[in-house]
Amino acid sequence: MKTKTYNFICIVASVLSFLSSAATSQNGNSSTFCSKTCGGVSIPFPFGIGGKDCYLNRWYEVVCNATTSGTTVPFLSRINAEVVNISLPDGYKPYGVLLIKGPVTSLDCSSNTSQGLNKSRPDLNITGKGSPYFITDNNRLVAVGCGTKALMTGIESEILGCESSCTESKSGQQVTNSICDGYKCCQTRIPLDRPQVIGVDIDATGGEGCRVAFLTDKRYSPSNVTAPEQFHAGGYAEVELGWYFDTSDSQFRNNPLGCRNWTHYGSYDSDTRCLCEYGYFNEMSYRNCYCPIGFTGNPYLRGGCVEADMCKEPGVCKEGTCENMRGSMYTCKPKPCYLCVSFYAAGVLIGVLGLMFLVGGIFCLFVLIRKRRRIIRGRKFFKRNGGLLLKQQLTTTNDGNVDMSRIFSSKELEKATDNFSVKRVLGRGGQGTVYKGMLTEVPILVYEYIPNGDLFKRLHDESDDYNMTWEVRLGIAVEIAGALSYMHSASSFPIYHRDIKTTNILLDEKYRAKVSDFGTSRSVTIDQTHLTTLVAGTFGYMDPEYFLSSQYTDKSDVYSFGVVLAELITGEKPLSRVRSEEGKSLATHFLEAMKENRVVDIIDDRIKEESKLDQVMAVAEVAGRCLSRKGRKRPNMREVSIELERIKSSPEDLKVHLINNEEAAQAMEIKKT
Repeated sequence: MKTKTYNFICIVASVLSFLSSAATSQNGNSSTFCSKTCGGVSIPFPFGIGGKDCYLNRWYEVVCNATTSGTTVPFLSRINAEVVNISLPDGYKPYGVLLIKGPVTSLDCSSNTSQGLNKSRPDLNITGKGSPYFITDNNRLVAVGCGTKALMTGIESEILGCESSCTESKSGQQVTNSICDGYKCCQTRIPLDRPQVIGVDIDATGGEGCRVAFLTDKRYSPSNVTAPEQFHAGGYAEVELGWYFDTSDSQFRNNPLGCRNWTHYGSYDSDTRCLCEYGYFNEMSYRNCYCPIGFTGNPYLRGGCVEADMCKEPGVCKEGTCENMRGSMYTCKPKPCYLCVSFYAAGVLIGVLGLMFLVGGIFCLFVLIRKRRRIIRGRKFFKRNGGLLLKQQLTTTNDGNVDMSRIFSSKELEKATDNFSVKRVLGRGGQGTVYKGMLTEVPILVYEYIPNGDLFKRLHDESDDYNMTWEVRLGIAVEIAGALSYMHSASSFPIYHRDIKTTNILLDEKYRAKVSDFGTSRSVTIDQTHLTTLVAGTFGYMDPEYFLSSQYTDKSDVYSFGVVLAELITGEKPLSRVRSEEGKSLATHFLEAMKENRVVDIIDDRIKEESKLDQVMAVAEVAGRCLSRKGRKRPNMREVSIELERIKSSPEDLKVHLINNEEAAQAMEIKKT
């Protein structure tokens, strides 16, 4: 669910009468007593413990439950969750943060004789009318254990999951201890549309022992992850929720202007000063307020934001007297200094100076040694990770038609991206974050900027984009096939992309295609026929043979390209809610249409009128060959590229000339006979 946000800088003169009464209760000026803490957890307004005047509405009511050990724990009854921490918006995030104890799903972890699937708590469900909560994208699905496959449930936008194993990859892929990437544990992101319901399902793919899966905002790796039995015994994992301040309550609807005018102008003597954001989420209007720089406190209480005393900050005015000023300012007034010149004082001064020079010299030597070690280590890593080969290729592949590529140092990239500031983020992909960098006064991009975005957006998210004509789509198909053909057979060593999909195909200003995201790509030797790896890829595009056997071949890229061709022809997504209920992917749907001679019925309406039907049917035939269930029946990418080039350049002769490997083998057998 997307939010629409409008930002205002405002000086609050008064707040809503309801909010005012609640704040009064919070400050103890009412007959209602409101506890501010429970079990060591601070409970700030709009959350509250006590009577109805202590919290905004029932969604924010906190119950302080007593435990058998004599302690207390805060509990949000509306979402059935124990609270770990509550944070107010601070200006860095457009929402508040709520940490809760989420469920852990386990398999075969019980000590009883009847083992099986077990959930420590119900699946995370924070839906409901007026619910201000959502699951933030800071969380990850994490699975721990040998032979463990975890899958998110309750989401409709996409299929997300991961698989872990306790054996290293047979392909020689180096196991990293920095993230859970499949060895002992795995992780994957959650949907980016701020969901309110996510369940976790778990299955065994081999081996024995306890297996667990859960959502969490913590980061785990093979080096710090604990045994699955410990997660099962703990019974919970920490989950981060975002929350908004609900202004759609009936009290706000009955009195939408129940506060005095908010203005950009005012003095620091105002009752409260804050920054506010307004927007909509889950059919609910909301307001997020936070104290600006120089102020501190709770912006949801009248008079809650007060000027911060900057003189209380550590390290302020080490010499002199600090005097606090308005607007997060302070001044240091020097103390009176009297210099008494004497031989004793001079001796002490010389001794201190000598000691300072000695300490300074040792410190400088330490800095130089550490810098030298860092340089040596950087050169070592550069050499180990193929830097010398990269330099050699960059210098030998320059043909004079384009500027030679450049290798940026880490310091240059930190400077260009303002130390990788979140304000410089252009987007996030499956393999990392893309930043905009600026070196000199003229902004440039470390990555090539593609103005028309990806092919998926043009085909599906912008359904009224009539620039995607059949001629443009056929040209895109030809360019993608040419790029994959080069990777498979024309480069110095074959390269399998392993994640061909429309979101990884970028379009420049002239709708020319560029294949991107080579994070999962692998190179093979010329005589190598396949790779054996942990299954990785995107559902809807994944080769069924690869999914079953874990052996990735060049024909696996061909299958994924066939799905892309089907998208270009039909304008449909690889996975849809309607087809999911029927158990069909786009590939299955497309092959059934070809078998029943009704491809014309599924052609995208945006190109049906202007397209050359013979060309469309010829490309559909190519797509059908690429989508064959058996890899040996599929053509290779060189054959596909040649056939698409012929279809584009010779519309008068559209008979498909592809001969798959099985037909070629049969022809050779006949010849031998």
